[in-house]
Amino acid sequence: MLLLAAAVAGCGRKPPATGGGADDALDRVRRGSPQGSLTEYKLAGSIATGLKPLRAVAVGGSGEIFAGGGEEIRVFDPATGSETRRWKVGGELRALSAERRPQAADSRLWAALASGVEVYDESGKALAKWSFAPGAPGAIGLATSIAVSPDSVYVADYTHRVVHRFTREGVWVNDIGRRDKAAGLSGLHVPSPHLDCAVDSAGRVIVTNPGNQRVETYTPTGDLVSGWGEPGIDYDRFSGCCNPTDIALLPDGSVATSEKGIPRVKVYDAAGRMKGYIGAQQFSEDAAGMDLAVDERGRIYVADPPTGRVLVFEEGARGR
Repeated sequence: MLLLAAAVAGCGRKPPATGGGADDALDRVRRGSPQGSLTEYKLAGSIATGLKPLRAVAVGGSGEIFAGGGEEIRVFDPATGSETRRWKVGGELRALSAERRPQAADSRLWAALASGVEVYDESGKALAKWSFAPGAPGAIGLATSIAVSPDSVYVADYTHRVVHRFTREGVWVNDIGRRDKAAGLSGLHVPSPHLDCAVDSAGRVIVTNPGNQRVETYTPTGDLVSGWGEPGIDYDRFSGCCNPTDIALLPDGSVATSEKGIPRVKVYDAAGRMKGYIGAQQFSEDAAGMDLAVDERGRIYVADPPTGRVLVFEEGARGR
């Protein structure tokens, strides 16, 4: 029964009442926190974006907080939480990536729409728009994430279960995570529309493989370098059918992950050892697809879709 509870929890449904056993274990994880010498994260702030559901969050080069949902991007002052501006995008917004350049005024905001990409400066001025003919190489079925490096743009595609790699001008280069039976590659297993990617300081692409409860590292050309993660409802494992849903990279190379079913956020080192934990009691009970962003100080910004709030967590911070 414990395995059944774990599988159901990961799919965003409550487990059936059994009168104990699995229910007790699941409730213990939902309400509790792991023991041991872990980094403590506390709620340091909260921003009401007014976007429900809140789909995406990103931190810009000047520290401003970008939130996206529906067909709109809204921008918030990090000190006061007040909205400073907003603008419409050309379709359903699915993901954001803020590119921090040395000069904040030259920063770029990359927006993945359901099947295309739009690029803005941080003031909201449109700079570029990509669209793809159906069936063309790199055509996006349903975007779920976007990440940017100095020479490439990566878009996670739930429909095709891959991460597309493009040039910065929108020319398709290759796919990451594609299944290849001849080469013995099982590919990305993505049962629900949650597939995330990020780029580390070495240019490697960090990708969730949620159906296998793993986080994997690839070269830009698509070679699998390493992976880690184990299924289960225990604090350091990934529960259910398809977790983690979202990731973000901290300045020291650690990986922050979020889950659905048991909505929780964890921090792992590069080898997959858990080093920080934010429990389910901090989030809406039915939160799923909690997008993550990290600033240069290592603060973790978590999108809580049902409430439309961005929750800000800081190491050892006192809530306010």
